[in-house]
Formats: sequence, C-alpha cells, structure tokens
Amino acid sequence: MGISADQVDEQHQFDELNDLGFTLLSDADRIIGPVFDAERAEGPTYRRLTFVIDQDSTVLAKIDSETDMDIHADLALDTLRSAEAAIGPPNAPVAGGWGSSWRRLRAMLRRTRT
Repeated sequence: MGISADQVDEQHQFDELNDLGFTLLSDADRIIGPVFDAERAEGPTYRRLTFVIDQDSTVLAKIDSETDMDIHADLALDTLRSAEAAIGPPNAPVAGGWGSSWRRLRAMLRRTRT
C-alpha cells in the first residue's frame, strides 16, 4: 500500500493515470507520516520511503531514496527473498525491526476510524 499527504481525489487520479495495482491511503491530516519519520523539513509532501512489513507487523526494512526510484523495488524484493530464505514461509514471525512503530500506526488508524 502507499500512503501520502495527498487528498483522496488526487490519489484516485494518480492511481488511474499510473494503474498502480495497490491500495493508496490518504494522510491529509498528517497523522501517520510523523510516526515513520517521513516529514520533509520543507514542503507539504512526505519523503519517499518504502517499508517492508511482514505478516507479524514487523518492519523488516526501511528504504529511503529520493533520487533512485528503482532502489525501492530492488531492495524491497531483496529483503523479502532474504526473509523467506532465513525463516521459511512468510507466516513465520521475524524478530526485531520497526515493529513498535507499526503497532503505533495501527492504533492510530483505529482511533481515526471511530
């Protein structure tokens, strides 16, 4: 999934134009981005970050590059392959990482839905 500070209608247009094939979430209220240190020093947009999160809500990798877009996909796939080689099928939990941030994000999402 992708998260940006754009409004829902802007994301919809972007998705239609690019046929992304994954869910986009709007963080127009800028609640989620700060949890993942995605805010820019200047400007209304978030930094380009990719997180690889396993089924146990553990963040296995944080990929941060503003200039090399291909590196996001390459490193995400490398991370998934390494995790699968180390622990087997994706159902097994992986220790460490950014899990506490992901749990905070899920808690915030629950609060904003009510």
